[in-house]
Amino acid sequence: MYYLMMPICHLTFNFMKFYFVIILVLSFHCFASEVDNFTRRDEPLRDATDVLNQAANHFLDQAVVSANKSGACDKQRLYRAIKLRFRDRYQDKFADYVHTSPDVTRRTTKIKDSIYADASPINSLIMGGLGAVYDSNAPVLNIHNVQIGGDKFEHFFGMGYYYFRRHYLQGQAIEKVLDFGMGTETGILGRYMTGIISFADLAANFKGMHFWNHLLHEGPDVLHFAKKLGPYIRCEQDQWVRIEDIDLSQYVDNAWDEAINCVLFSNQKFLEKVQNQLVRLSQQSGQSVTCLVSSDAFGELTQIYSPYGPKVLNKKGHGLLKKN
Repeated sequence: MYYLMMPICHLTFNFMKFYFVIILVLSFHCFASEVDNFTRRDEPLRDATDVLNQAANHFLDQAVVSANKSGACDKQRLYRAIKLRFRDRYQDKFADYVHTSPDVTRRTTKIKDSIYADASPINSLIMGGLGAVYDSNAPVLNIHNVQIGGDKFEHFFGMGYYYFRRHYLQGQAIEKVLDFGMGTETGILGRYMTGIISFADLAANFKGMHFWNHLLHEGPDVLHFAKKLGPYIRCEQDQWVRIEDIDLSQYVDNAWDEAINCVLFSNQKFLEKVQNQLVRLSQQSGQSVTCLVSSDAFGELTQIYSPYGPKVLNKKGHGLLKKN
């Protein structure tokens, strides 16, 4: 009986492993997206700052009302209520608003029309494989003349919270937190799913950590900001009260723009395919299109992110991820 059942059990086990892998891949596909900051870059794009600020403050007000149902100023309940509204496109309200609201002006480029059009499944499981079934390319938004991917707010709020928790709540050194972020880009969420390591994602993560701190502003800033931000919320008579508006443009900068803070690629073939697409764009526009598109803008970033620039900025342009 044992020998009779063993092949059946083995087949069942292999099937379950295969099923688990498929579910895992599809799940990560829901959260993995890239953006093309080059195609149609010079087309006019209406500033979305005011619309997104209004939405962000509206959803923050909802979170405050929800958190106050406990009858006391419970920080963990507040953070949970905010995370339910600010996390990622498939699990919250703000990111969904960014991608779907008719009030938000977006520039959308399908994968097949983007600089990633020639990617194969070997180059990028998302853009060269699953992208043929579901196009997850993020739209481009204009935030005070900075062009960013809509996915960057998911990094800002979603990964930003994990940075905040590690540094401000758990006391981890900021260098260790930034290394954790790089690990997500060089691991399954970045390199192995998209074939890309996005420094713009890392910059959005870092600024998002500050946003979460600014909610109550109980800890010092790691980076320098032009003006004091937060606290946005305060406890008054055992109730949370929003006391200041969020202005997302205070966090967004050119480090979020993948045409300025350039990505790295996991393999040479993928890099060459994207470089060929940039040559095509150069021929169409009559001017050179390369990454980075503005060295002056990048120079300002080295001051903003000092002394942590090497962990969130790529000054060398498109290239290959170094193998350890």
